[in-house]
Amino acid sequence: MGRPSVFNEELVNSIVKSIELGMTWNRAADAAGIGHSTLREFRQRGAAGEAPFAAFVARLSSAEAAGVAHSLSNIRAAADKGAWQASA
Repeated sequence: MGRPSVFNEELVNSIVKSIELGMTWNRAADAAGIGHSTLREFRQRGAAGEAPFAAFVARLSSAEAAGVAHSLSNIRAAADKGAWQASA
């Protein structure tokens, strides 16, 4: 019997939140207390359609999009207020 998986809802939420904030995959793994290769394995298993990792990958994709949208919104708001450097 192998080692128990660290994959659980608390871990998923931590990684998703980190990705929403704009962290890289490696920094999100660090913040969640797992190895980079562990997160890569979870993502690969999800991409292959394996449950529950597939749902995790879908959440990561949404989190990434939300993070980008939020960052771009902040840049646009700063540019609209006259900070031309924000949109340079």
